[in-house]
Amino acid sequence: MAANKTQTRFDFDCTTPVQIQRKEEDGGARHIGRLMGNVGNRYLILQALGDLELVPGDKVILRMLLGNAVVGFETVIRDVMDRTVKLILADYPQFVETINLRKSDRIKVFIPTDVRASAGLSEEKDLLLVRAMILNISSGGCCFSSKTSIEVQQDVNLSFSLPGETHVYNLNAIVMQTKAVEEIFAQRVKFGDGGKKLVHMGELGKWIDENATFAIDSLAAPQPI
Repeated sequence: MAANKTQTRFDFDCTTPVQIQRKEEDGGARHIGRLMGNVGNRYLILQALGDLELVPGDKVILRMLLGNAVVGFETVIRDVMDRTVKLILADYPQFVETINLRKSDRIKVFIPTDVRASAGLSEEKDLLLVRAMILNISSGGCCFSSKTSIEVQQDVNLSFSLPGETHVYNLNAIVMQTKAVEEIFAQRVKFGDGGKKLVHMGELGKWIDENATFAIDSLAAPQPI
């Protein structure tokens, strides 16, 4: 997939997960951090997780997932504040590169699904069974809402049937984003690959392609009498 380089301002949620890589370590370790906010269009505020040590003047590459695209850019560390929480001040980028990950149509739905997930990311995991509703879906992933929050990067399994079908889809996925809306959690997941799951994903993609032609903007639809 080709990358597009544009001059832009970009929107992000606070505490967006971000990968931090030293520029001189091309192909080297990518450390986990969080994008905590910004100071206008001058600086980004980062939180480094783990044992990453940076000093003012270091050049780094930041990568994050925003919506349906991977965003990446180079920046320079301006200050490191290592007190109660280690915070890093970096230059706001003038240019970013984006790679669109969406490979198929995404359509709005309202489909009940059972979500199986582990409670937490530790080695000793308790199994959770969460009742949820799929709000939109593509052959690559979906967004579902539930009353239970599931951690980002958590592996999950979704079981559901599509409207008009009796076949039960059983797909593995990984949570890419979780957002709270009052007492409901909207969670975006990316479906996994491999083995017989590819057959299910192919059937899902076919169903979406066949039904996407019926999808219209609700504002353009006739209003009920």
